[in-house]
Amino acid sequence: DKANEYLVHAALDELTRDATTILITHDLLWARRADLILYMEDGRIWEEGSHAELLALDGRYAAMYALQQESAAELALAGVGMNHAVPI
Repeated sequence: DKANEYLVHAALDELTRDATTILITHDLLWARRADLILYMEDGRIWEEGSHAELLALDGRYAAMYALQQESAAELALAGVGMNHAVPI
């Protein structure tokens, strides 16, 4: 749920402050906070850059990010996951 997700985000922010961290995730809301993103698919790196750079590239990362944003918007309209008002 969103409340626990927020707690995990906060804990990781604290633990990784001033440290090099490798995060492997399919959730691009997590990835967009990284200084450097390596977009991997089928065992190979397809794109590399910051969140803004990869969106501007308009490639695989941007397409996946758009799909995730669309899914999140649909869930919000349906009221799914709206039990907790927690900022992320």
